[in-house]
Amino acid sequence: MQAMRVFTEPRDHQVVIDLPPDLRSAVRLEVIVLSADAEGPAGQAPAADGDQPTNPVRRRPSARLAATRVIGDLLAPAALDAEWSVLQ
Repeated sequence: MQAMRVFTEPRDHQVVIDLPPDLRSAVRLEVIVLSADAEGPAGQAPAADGDQPTNPVRRRPSARLAATRVIGDLLAPAALDAEWSVLQ
């Protein structure tokens, strides 16, 4: 799958996109239209030059998680393979 990002303005309620040569032979394409005026991706304000956001929104963990400790291996399976009937 290939992705193509284009910033353009509609004319007469239509948007025309020139496809690169490697996408011209595609049988089906998925097109997603987003408004880029108010906010960029993930609530970020649009940048002046259009490349980088000027003030990215940062998430912070809840204060209730401050005393949380991880005990054991997070990647180890919760049940043994022999106990899991779906593998049989």
